[in-house]
Amino acid sequence: MVKTEAEEPKVTKKATEKPKATKKPEQAQKSYYGSFKITSFKMARISAMFNEEAEAVVGKTIEFGKDSFKGIQSTVKAPNYKESVETKEKFEEDFKEFTTFKELGRKADQITAVEITNADEIGRIFYVIDNNTIAIYQDGALFTAVRK
Repeated sequence: MVKTEAEEPKVTKKATEKPKATKKPEQAQKSYYGSFKITSFKMARISAMFNEEAEAVVGKTIEFGKDSFKGIQSTVKAPNYKESVETKEKFEEDFKEFTTFKELGRKADQITAVEITNADEIGRIFYVIDNNTIAIYQDGALFTAVRK
């Protein structure tokens, strides 16, 4: 059928009808999903990790995603992310040998802590500093990682 100038386009919705809302995905995109490169670390006076082990991790990349966590040594399918909120006071007490909110550039009074409960390697426990930086805790070392 050829459209002529006189034909009007068919209207399927009234102008006053609101578009239907789309369903939100089960798990929204998390700010920490993506690839992060480990750039530096600080060690506690007493730790289960040797300084040489921590140095070997610098420059490595880890990836966090809805469907997988790719660590340095292994990949976890369907990672179970457990998020919690930690106060500035608690964080600074727990990490007094490492850093403060001020040193991290954190202006808020709290921080998001994340544990991947079904993983067992570097990257399993981390803190979201901002959208591009996380602090990873492992065996007495606190690593800084930046988004790639």
